[in-house]
Amino acid sequence: MKQAKQNYLKVVCMALALFTSFSYLQAQTMLVKGKITDAATKKPLLGISIVVEKTSLGTTSNENGDFSINASKDDVLVFAGMGFEKITATVTGNYLTVEMKVNTEQLNEVVVTALGIKKDKKRLGYALQEVKGDQLTTARESNVVSQLAGKVAGVTVVGGNSGIGGSARVSIRGERSVDLNKNQPLYVIDGVPVSNAIAGGSGRGNLEVDFGNGAGFINPDDIESISVLKGPAASALYGSRAANGVILIKSKAGKGGKKGIGVEINSNFTFENALKLPEYQKVYGQGNGNGGPFAFSNGAGGGLTDGTDEGWGPAFAGQSYQQFNSPRTLNGQAIPFLGGDLNAPAGSIITSTPWLADNDNLKNFLQTGTTFTNNVALTGANSNGDYRISYTNLDQKGTVPNTKWNYKTDQN
Repeated sequence: MKQAKQNYLKVVCMALALFTSFSYLQAQTMLVKGKITDAATKKPLLGISIVVEKTSLGTTSNENGDFSINASKDDVLVFAGMGFEKITATVTGNYLTVEMKVNTEQLNEVVVTALGIKKDKKRLGYALQEVKGDQLTTARESNVVSQLAGKVAGVTVVGGNSGIGGSARVSIRGERSVDLNKNQPLYVIDGVPVSNAIAGGSGRGNLEVDFGNGAGFINPDDIESISVLKGPAASALYGSRAANGVILIKSKAGKGGKKGIGVEINSNFTFENALKLPEYQKVYGQGNGNGGPFAFSNGAGGGLTDGTDEGWGPAFAGQSYQQFNSPRTLNGQAIPFLGGDLNAPAGSIITSTPWLADNDNLKNFLQTGTTFTNNVALTGANSNGDYRISYTNLDQKGTVPNTKWNYKTDQN
């Protein structure tokens, strides 16, 4: 009897606890309504987002500025809208009246236009878009022009496929000429026009060599902003050279307002590797299709079809051929040289090895590329003037072995 009474008391206590918790939750959660207006004009605001802080609960205001959202007492509501300052309000009842102020800092944004003239962005009668310097040093690339990709509307950036130190070409609002250099905009650095034409040359077998372009030697750490003038009205002051638009680059200068010398340090380290490799046929080896055997000598035709880059030679079937990666012997003794080592000792002989396809030759050939960039700058200003001293060291190794690029830049 005593045990049954105890069990009954436990059930009653649990029921009371559940009822109390349910009543507490019901009392805390309520439907909060409100109205959002412009603080200056008192007009209702449409499309203002309302979110309960630290939750995923949210809604937006309608054309009358009204909104409703489920919230609890003392919850914080966050109100945000394009062109308005973000504000917060604490729930104290079931109705809120919110007034939002225009974001004057955003409306009064000053940008650099043609000839380095600064104007209010909202008063411009033509298309202009600006990229700040800090956007160029995050996940950076060695060629600063490549950093404009995905940051400026209507701008297409095409990087060269020559690897490190290669050029990057920009076109604004499409191509206009079959000459690649005639499609690029005019580059102006601190008021000085700079050519960004691609410099190259032809090597053996008409293989093009990409020596890069002028913009590739601009240090991103020294750039304050890049303004892209897109239309003829924006670039008219620069004449016919700006027919494809203008890219204005403004470099950093010394800044005052604080005692002492300002120090800026920026360091970046990135890795790169091949995203996708081409697929090659693995049935036939090197040769020009004469059906005969293969023998490597010097890679220039001294052997049997070893001077061709075509893949129409003997089928891979394990035949024994002298190849560029076959070992060498001298006087019957193995030496640390391969068939393709042209500096091998005179009289050495290439030992034949099985004729088999190398499934991962390109994958094994490429390596992980690295880019290590360090910058340090000293800045200062006073009533007599300002100064900025900057030094940058870039050390880059490409995905192709034995390719590297190192340059040091300084700005005063």
